[in-house]
Amino acid sequence: MINQSKKPVAIIPIKSLYKAKSRLISLFDDSLRETLVLNLLKHTINTTREVISDIWVVGTDSLVQQVAKMHGADWIPDKGTNINQSVRTHFELAWRLGMTPLYLPGDLPYIQRRDIQLLLDSSQNMRNAVLTPAQRSGGTNAILMPDPSKFRLQLGNGSFRKHVSDAASLLLPFSINYSLGLTLDLDTSSDLQDFEGLTPGITHRLTTEDYLSA
Repeated sequence: MINQSKKPVAIIPIKSLYKAKSRLISLFDDSLRETLVLNLLKHTINTTREVISDIWVVGTDSLVQQVAKMHGADWIPDKGTNINQSVRTHFELAWRLGMTPLYLPGDLPYIQRRDIQLLLDSSQNMRNAVLTPAQRSGGTNAILMPDPSKFRLQLGNGSFRKHVSDAASLLLPFSINYSLGLTLDLDTSSDLQDFEGLTPGITHRLTTEDYLSA
C-alpha cells in the first residue's frame, strides 16, 4: 500500500515538438516525428494512470497540452531553460505539496502497469529513492525521490552512473529498478530497428495511430 502522506506524482517533460526526436530526422519528416512523440506520450500517460492518478506533463506546445489533458494528465507550461532545471523545479513543487515526485520520460513504447508498480514497490513504501537506467544510452529513465534532497539532476546520455554516484555521496537510501518497460526508450534509428524485431509493425503504428483517440 502506498504511503498516502507521500502520494506519488509522475512528472513527464516533453521537448518542443520541432526539437523532439531530432535523431530521427533522416527517417521521418516533421509531421511523422510529431505523431510519433505524441503517440508515445499518450501510451506513457495512459499506462502510468493505471497506477498513479497524478501526472504532470511539462511542455510548451499546444498539441502536447491537448494530448495531456485528453488523457487525464495535468498540464504545466515549461518555464525552465533546460530539462534538468525544469524537472528540479517540479520535484521541489511536489515536495512542497507533500508528494513524491517521479520523473519519467515520455517515450517509453513498452511501459506497462507492472513496470510502474515494481518501481513503486522498490521504494519500500516511499522510504527510499529509486533509479532506473536506460538500457542503451546509459541515461536515466526513472527517478523517484520521496524526500527533499540536494540530489543533482543530470539527465542525458551517461547520466545513470552520475545519478548513482550522487545518491551514494549524499548517503541517500536508494534502490535500482530494472523493469524492462522502463529501460527501453526510443531515441535513435537503431532503437527502431530493435523494436521492429521485437514487435513487427510498431513503427507504422506509432507514426499513424491517432494520438487524440482513447
